[in-house]
Amino acid sequence: MQDVLGKTPIDDGCRSISGCASNRAAMPFTVELPDDFVTIPASGRAKSDFLLVSGNFGTGGGTTGVSTLSVQRAVAPADAADVAALAAALTAARDATTGYRTAVLSDTVRVEDDGRRITFETRTPLATGAAEASSTFVRHGLGVVLAQIPWLPDAPSEAPLLVLWAGAREDEWVDGVGAKLAKAAATFRPVRDS
Repeated sequence: MQDVLGKTPIDDGCRSISGCASNRAAMPFTVELPDDFVTIPASGRAKSDFLLVSGNFGTGGGTTGVSTLSVQRAVAPADAADVAALAAALTAARDATTGYRTAVLSDTVRVEDDGRRITFETRTPLATGAAEASSTFVRHGLGVVLAQIPWLPDAPSEAPLLVLWAGAREDEWVDGVGAKLAKAAATFRPVRDS
């Protein structure tokens, strides 16, 4: 695995975000990416709420064959009554930009680190009808939410969140890509100002 800054133009001399004060505003987190992942520079991203977009873009087989990991800045919806509702609301907000209908796998929702870390898995059909049954046309995903992070720059008055989204085609997820993405997601941590 590589440090998230290993292939980004933010600061090539900085191998750890926590050691780079100049990077905290842009990327207030640390995560170790799989070795075959590359990052898309901020100038190449369509959405400003995504702080990191990475994947195996050069090795994936088309859009559905690409494994991805991204980090998004979000706000906790006021009507999310519990962590399952929060996971569903964040997933629905993401789907509003992609046009897909992602389901949160309810038996995978977990609260960790005294409520500051929420994890869940998702399933996204990429086709309808008979093709929907094929694991080739379904993405399996992982969401990790870091909560209670008021030091985020330009943090809204509502509860700011960092959300890591990782995903791959379901057949690839089962064949080992899921474990690789889960390992990367386990390294996702906030960087606090000292």
